[in-house]
Parts: sequence; structure tokens; C-alpha cells
Amino acid sequence: MRNKLSAFIILIIPVLLFGCFGGSENASENNSLDAKELEHFTKMGKQYADSAQKMLGDNLKMALTEGGVINAINFCSVQAIPLTDSASKMMNVDLKRISDKSRNPMNTADIEELKLIGKMKSAHQTGAPIDPIMVPTADGAIGYYPIIIQPLCLNCHGIPEREINPETAAVIAQLYPVDKATGYKLNDLRGMWKVTMTEN
Repeated sequence: MRNKLSAFIILIIPVLLFGCFGGSENASENNSLDAKELEHFTKMGKQYADSAQKMLGDNLKMALTEGGVINAINFCSVQAIPLTDSASKMMNVDLKRISDKSRNPMNTADIEELKLIGKMKSAHQTGAPIDPIMVPTADGAIGYYPIIIQPLCLNCHGIPEREINPETAAVIAQLYPVDKATGYKLNDLRGMWKVTMTEN
């Protein structure tokens, strides 16, 4: 009787373990979007990302006009993330900027996001338009949209001592001691907007 009980326990433990730890992985693998859902989330996510980008860009241009590049850097260090959070609340969606070469550590891409940035960079090198990347979730989708370096960006993200003057570089170093976000050229991929959307 004791031997039968031991054999039963040995057989049932893997089943229980699979139920506890295997189920969630399989559930995530089964997440998918049909063509209509994919089009909907892709379009909505682009609207959110474009709106947030415009809002940040307009505020940055205003800071630049009012006090030059140094004022714009100070503005970004204080207001960029709060403005993004404000846009998230206003649009009722989760917005975040991520990069493989972050200035603010809070914008650093994780391992999976680094793979997606790598895919975008590979596509960008061909000269073709960069398509957003959509990742299905249990209740919606996460859309990733490219952030491309524009002429204005080079004042703070370009090549030191060419686009970035020594005074600007000193302020960046003071505000962002672990800054990695320099050395970009025009039209380089700076990072991605991450837009987490749920079905309404």
C-alpha cells in the first residue's frame, strides 16, 4: 500500500507542477490577433505615439526658443517623463519611450525590447519604411513605433564636438551621468514608443 501511494505521488507531482508553472506560458503563446484586430491596434497605437511625440516636440521647441539648447536639456530632464505620463492619462493608454542607448535609465529597453529594436534597425538599414511591431497580449496588444533622429535632435544626441558643443556636453554629463544617447546621425533609429493597449 505504501509503495502504491509513493508511486501515485511521483506520478502526480509533475502534473501539478505543469499546472502551476506551464499554463501561463502556454496561454501567452496562444495570444493572437486576427487581421481586423491587428489593423485596429496598429492604427490606434500610431495615433497615440504620434500625438505623444508631437506634444513632446512642441514643448521642446518652445523651451529651445525661450532659452536655447541648455534650456531644452533642462526641460527634458525635468518634464519629459511627467509629460509622457500626462499623455498616457489623457489618452487612457500606457505610453513609454524606450531605447538601446538611453539617456534616462528609466527609458532603458529590456532584453526582449532590445531584440525588437534590433529588428527595426535591420529593417531601417534597407531604406524601407519601418513597420510598427505588434505583440499580442491577453487583453489587447503592445505596439512598438520607431523614433527617428530629426535635425533638431542632433543638438543633444549627435556627435560630440561636432553637433554637440562642449558646454552642452558638460550639462548633459551633469544631468545624466550614465548617458549613452549620443553619436547619432540624421535619420538614425533613436528608439521606440511602446504603446500598451487593451480592448475596450
